[in-house]
Amino acid sequence: MRVVGASGRQMLREVYLPALLPVPLMALALYGLRSAVHPSSIAGVITIAAVGAAVYAGAYLGMTAPADDRDAGRRAVATLLRFGGQRADAAVREQRRAAKERGRTGGE
Repeated sequence: MRVVGASGRQMLREVYLPALLPVPLMALALYGLRSAVHPSSIAGVITIAAVGAAVYAGAYLGMTAPADDRDAGRRAVATLLRFGGQRADAAVREQRRAAKERGRTGGE
C-alpha cells in the first residue's frame, strides 16, 4: 500500500471490495450447477467452472468494475465475438466447398 500511496481504506474500497463482491454470486452459481448436473467427467467440471467464471466476470463488470475495466471487458467480448464469427464463417465455407466437391465427384 505504501508503494502505490494508498490508504488501507482506499485499497479496501477500490481494490478488494470490487473484486470480492461478485464471489458469493459465483459460488451460488457453481453450487447450483454442481447440484443440478452432478458432473462425472472432466468435461462437465470444466464446463461448470467456465460458467462460474462467466458469472463472476459478468457480475464484476456489471456491478463493481471501474469504467476502464468495463471498457476493456467490452473490447475483449467484441474481439471474441469477431474471432468466433470468423471461425464460423470459415467452417461454413469449408462445408460448402466440400459439398460442391462431392457434387462434382458423384457424391463419393
